[in-house]
Amino acid sequence: MRKVISLFVLVLVGIFFIGIGSALPMNVVETPNADGSYNVTDCTVLNESGVYVLNQSVTTTGTCFNITADNVTLDGNGNTIGGVGYYAIGNGIHVVGRDNITIKNFTSIMKFGGSGCVSDCFYAGILFENTNNSKIQNVNIS
Repeated sequence: MRKVISLFVLVLVGIFFIGIGSALPMNVVETPNADGSYNVTDCTVLNESGVYVLNQSVTTTGTCFNITADNVTLDGNGNTIGGVGYYAIGNGIHVVGRDNITIKNFTSIMKFGGSGCVSDCFYAGILFENTNNSKIQNVNIS
C-alpha cells in the first residue's frame, strides 16, 4: 500500500512539473530572439504582451490570430496569412477591446470573408473592434 501511495504522489508531482512552463501561447517559440521578440510558427491566440514575428506563411479555415492582450506587436516579417478554400470563416487577425496593438509587414492577408455562410458574415482580414491606440502598417489585404 505504501508503494502505491508513493507512486501516486510521484505521478502527481511529475504532472505538476510538466504543467509548469512558459506562459507563452501555443505555436510560439519559447526562446526569445536577440531583440526580445518571439517567433510564431502558426496561427494562435496571443494572450501575453510582447513582440511576435511570424517566421513562415500560414493558412487556416477560421480565425488565425486572436489577440487577447494589450501591448502586442505582430510582425508578419513579409509572410502571408491565407484562408483555405474559397474563403475562411473567421478573421485573419481578430482584436477586440485591446490597447496598443501593432500589425505590420504582411505581404498579404487574403481569403477571409466567410463565403457561403447564411447570416452574420462579418469577417475581415483584420478586425479591430473597440481597440484603441493601435495601428496597421505595411499590410496588403485582399
